[in-house]
Amino acid sequence: VARSPNANGKPTWISIGAIFPNPRLTPIIWNRNRHEFESDLAGKLEGKSICAYGEIELYKGSAQIELVKSAQLNY
Repeated sequence: VARSPNANGKPTWISIGAIFPNPRLTPIIWNRNRHEFESDLAGKLEGKSICAYGEIELYKGSAQIELVKSAQLNY
């Protein structure tokens, strides 16, 4: 899990399959939706198998899923 408080939208990324900058899939949580995931992001995901639900989009050649509701993330 990586957070970028200085980037536009203050995103949080969850790298799946490999670490940044070459993850296979990146669920992204924008700051406006972060409150939905606070308990999930409090160190609970490290080393866990997770499942992210949503539409896969390509951003600069990398696959990502925008997460807006906690139901989109299971572990």
